[in-house]
Amino acid sequence: MEIAPETRKILGDMVELGFVKNLRVNKILSDEPQINIVFAGFGDLLGKAGIALPEKSAKKGFSGNDFFDLDNAVMACLGEAVERTCLYFAKARNLISDASSN
Repeated sequence: MEIAPETRKILGDMVELGFVKNLRVNKILSDEPQINIVFAGFGDLLGKAGIALPEKSAKKGFSGNDFFDLDNAVMACLGEAVERTCLYFAKARNLISDASSN
């Protein structure tokens, strides 16, 4: 199974923006049925902003998986990259994360 051209475009944009690097696709884990698993590391976006990652997070990176569709696994991984990267920006800038009613 190949990654669709549209997904490749989004992936390329995410790499260029510095959200992710070192994307790796695995098709199966020994203790799971056939599954698409995508791993990626943090890109250089946070470093360019002067935000240091905790060592544990820097080593972990992101993952996404889907039993049926490789593109869904890639998009899940990229979504996780955006979520975690934005979280580190918010923490570094002391932004408040709360409901607007509070």
